Formats: sequence, structure tokens, C-alpha cells
Amino acid sequence: MSYESKMSNPATGRMFDKLAELIRDSIEIPNAILPERFRDGRVVYGGRSLQEIEDMIFEEENNESEYRKLKRIKAENAANYRKQVEENGEFIYNGHTDELEQYKKEMRFVAAGLQSGMIEEFDELS
Repeated sequence: MSYESKMSNPATGRMFDKLAELIRDSIEIPNAILPERFRDGRVVYGGRSLQEIEDMIFEEENNESEYRKLKRIKAENAANYRKQVEENGEFIYNGHTDELEQYKKEMRFVAAGLQSGMIEEFDELS
């Protein structure tokens, strides 16, 4: 919460913001009542201040999850390919790719083909 934008005098708002931060910094929550993800490594007298917890929550909220990241990349690729089709009538795969994941999927595909008998194993040297 920021007081700076809510007060007519910005300097007073900054002072209130600093006071609120100092108060949150002075209140310490013991590890025993904190969820596991907020605990610090100190065993006996461990704990985090309210300010540290607030910063951790703010970081978590602003970090993009892996699921959301993949959804964003897929949407960007779809928009890119849609634009290419509208302009040229065809598209080229030039979007974001995970080359390692693509290689793993290709290897699984070939292994499944060999196992099912659709592909025969051959030796290039003979």
C-alpha cells in the first residue's frame, strides 16, 4: 500500500510509506507459525519480518509460472503463424522452439516406431 499517491503532499506520503515499511520490518513472525515456503534456515530463533514476507509474496505474484509462460509462447507462435498465413497464404515454422524438448520427442517417436515394427533398424556401416 502506498500513501504517496493518496496524499496531497507527496513528501508526507513518502514519510508514511517509510514509517509503514519500518513497522513491517520490526514485526517478526516465528518460523513455527509460518508456512513451509516462508520459513528461513534459522532453527532456534528463526523467523521473518512482515516486510520480508510481503516482498516474497510480491515476487511470487509477479513471477510468471511455467504454465503461463508456455501458454504465452504458444499464443505468440499462433499469432506469428496466423500473420504469415494472412500475408503469404503459407507459414514457416520460425517461432519459439525448445530444441532439447523437440529432440527428446523425436527420439521417443523413433523408439516407438522401432518398438512397434513400423521402422526397421539398420546399420549405416554395412
